[in-house]
Amino acid sequence: MTHPDSCLSTNNPEEAKLFYVPWLPSMEFHKGRLFAADYSTTPYGQAIYNALEGDYMGWQDYFGFTPKYWQRHNGADHILVWSEPLHGFSHPRMKRGNHHYIHTQRLLRPAIGIVVEVSTTFVEMYPKCSAKNILVPYPNPDGRNVNGKFDEEASTLSNKTGLGERPASYWYSSGNHGSCAGLRKRMQADYKCTQSYKVLSHNDRLPSYSLGMRLSKLCPCPGGDSPSAKRHFDSLMSGCIPLILSHDFVWPYTKEFDPEIGTDSDEFSIRLAAEDYNEPFYRDDCTVNSYDGLPMIIDSIINNVTEMDRLRKGVEKAADLYSFYRRDKNIPENPLRAGILPDGGAAHALVQALADRVSRKKWLQCEQELERMPPRPEVRSFKC
Repeated sequence: MTHPDSCLSTNNPEEAKLFYVPWLPSMEFHKGRLFAADYSTTPYGQAIYNALEGDYMGWQDYFGFTPKYWQRHNGADHILVWSEPLHGFSHPRMKRGNHHYIHTQRLLRPAIGIVVEVSTTFVEMYPKCSAKNILVPYPNPDGRNVNGKFDEEASTLSNKTGLGERPASYWYSSGNHGSCAGLRKRMQADYKCTQSYKVLSHNDRLPSYSLGMRLSKLCPCPGGDSPSAKRHFDSLMSGCIPLILSHDFVWPYTKEFDPEIGTDSDEFSIRLAAEDYNEPFYRDDCTVNSYDGLPMIIDSIINNVTEMDRLRKGVEKAADLYSFYRRDKNIPENPLRAGILPDGGAAHALVQALADRVSRKKWLQCEQELERMPPRPEVRSFKC
């Protein structure tokens, strides 16, 4: 979109229908380090924050641009990109949920927010305002997902060990953190007692993330620090059917996010209620407790051949939709470094979503929603 070779950009603001705001909060927070040391709102962030409220002095002082184009439509034709789920003009700390989307990312203001996450709670409470933004999948620029290298590694391992194609019922490996820490801990303990773990582990160690998914039929995806995670989309790229255990997770480019979009997430994923799995299925000695646990539910799903076939076809289609690059054996491991522009389904869907917002109709619908809406409760956490 902003690449010099892109046919979508112009250097003449009078020709522009939309304006990308050149600010990358993640880079400001991290400052070249792996972990951010300071999440305070920077002068540049504050200038944009103020512009959303009609104060353009900082925009002129720090960015050196005229406020003319902000003022034209009160910023409803301006694009802000939030590339990480918990980044905004600052960090929400422990005030998450709707509080984060409303106050940290300002998703109820006129500007178009391109985000990698919103919650089911937020979408249900503010359906029109949610839909005036654009929800995109987590970007995964690793070219091995689309050039076949990961698939080849999984095939080689399967043939070498005689395991066959996708020998494991499911793959699970994660840390025990976030609002679903208890669920994650139970899932981790249960997994070590399953046949899937025995099949995939070697010397009590599991294969890499990318291989584990490609050797498994289902990939459970619980919530973590926030409702979404990279694994939701990596599972699709790996051909592993996502099993969602996160109430607040919303699939991009589906009617979960915007009813005007026709795609149904039930075509390629399974959703279970996390609260139904409050106890481990296995005891410490790996004997079975006396109720239906997650491993048993997964086995019952896999035994439904017709349903599995339907979901596999849906996953194949969804993998193209959620990939920023098309499948191509000539794609290098790092296509961005090689200067290759994204050309996959996710990139095309994003461009179409931007085109749909040129008229500002969705912002007008959001304004009307806010005018009619009674005071809403302050939601400061995510639902597991």
